[in-house]
Amino acid sequence: MKKLILLNILAALLLVGCGGQLMAEDRVVEEEPVMVVDGEMGEENVISAPSSEPSMTSSMAAPQINSMMAESGMQPAAASRPLSRQIAQVSGSKEEQVIALAAAHPPIAEVLATYPGWVGYASADDESEVTWYVEFHSAEDEWLGDCHVNLETGEVYDVYMPRDLTDEEFAAGREKIEAYMQNSPEAAALLGDFSLWDHDIWYDKWDDNWHAWYNYGLDTWEFVFYLDGDSGSVWLDDYYDPNVLKGDEEAAWNRQQAVELAYQAPGIDEALDGYDNWYTYASDQGDGLWTVEFAANDQLLFSALVDIVNWQVIEGSR
Repeated sequence: MKKLILLNILAALLLVGCGGQLMAEDRVVEEEPVMVVDGEMGEENVISAPSSEPSMTSSMAAPQINSMMAESGMQPAAASRPLSRQIAQVSGSKEEQVIALAAAHPPIAEVLATYPGWVGYASADDESEVTWYVEFHSAEDEWLGDCHVNLETGEVYDVYMPRDLTDEEFAAGREKIEAYMQNSPEAAALLGDFSLWDHDIWYDKWDDNWHAWYNYGLDTWEFVFYLDGDSGSVWLDDYYDPNVLKGDEEAAWNRQQAVELAYQAPGIDEALDGYDNWYTYASDQGDGLWTVEFAANDQLLFSALVDIVNWQVIEGSR
């Protein structure tokens, strides 16, 4: 016990003799930085007094720091991020980052490759600046398409980037349209001898559909098709006289109204159930009355008589 008391007295005298400080080459050893984790926000802040000496934590490798923090229940200072996010953060403003991510997306990159000098525009969807809207224009300011980008994950979605078909794709689609027209009873009944009609076929990239134009004398018909990319089947969506549309917009509008009203006929849902590729025929009966027929696979599915003036279905039958 006496030895312990003597040791304590000697230690106290030594501290007094040194002026109450521990010196090392005339430099004061400062305390180490303290890492504080904000319990409410989950963000990490480092509070440190200025020091000319490197701190203990700065001399450690990252695994050592993370290991020590894990032992104390704290989270590592640098959380892992998706690779795309890391790439996006390399340089540039957020706008430049999202445009770069969008432009690298394969369906978009394929289109942009054909438009040298293209320009991209980006705007945040909200104040969080996590999701962004991006649109692309050609060097001549032609609108090319758009998409959305999540800057946190690097995801590119809601992509609408119409592209022109390759020569091979167009030739294959044209061949399918030609074969369909030659074997369609409806087209044969409407056109008769196909050899008498001048015709042309083209692809509308903006609506992703096909058009077949037939002309004979004063008569003109235009057919609208969709091609199923998976099955390769052809779907006749509509047909009309383009001269009527150009010369009489009211007639075109009335026809559209008649088809819309026919969809309200009792029993139409049951008649079309199980069919995904039906098409419609609308015939003007005069005085606001129209006959609208729904057909698929060369068979009549439903017929309705509608009155677009009084907006009512007169009758409908299967």
